[in-house]
Amino acid sequence: MSQYTTEEINNENIIEQKKMNRHTFSILIGKGYKEFEEAELEFYFYSDDPLKLEKLAEHLSSKGYEIDVVEESSSENEFVLDGTSIAINLSIENLNKWTTEMCNLGLSHDCEFSGWELEI
Repeated sequence: MSQYTTEEINNENIIEQKKMNRHTFSILIGKGYKEFEEAELEFYFYSDDPLKLEKLAEHLSSKGYEIDVVEESSSENEFVLDGTSIAINLSIENLNKWTTEMCNLGLSHDCEFSGWELEI
């Protein structure tokens, strides 16, 4: 089985996710969300092996996350897992903590956390 991601890639991803959190959070506030309002976030992970994503899905399910199916992505030899988080109180600090945890969880399953979104 090949390695999909590395600690170095994960650390770079955490930095990028935190930058995106600040940008996305400001948009959400501008669209009427309130700081510390509870929200369930849609999230995405990628890997080169659906079995890695299925093991990650089992772990997330055990924490109360809702998981959709693992499916082939539009990229060749890549698979995607998407799901919905448990409720998170929206703030930069909480989003940064959560995305760091999700990145590290992905790394522990050789998957890459690709980000989150919230319907506006």
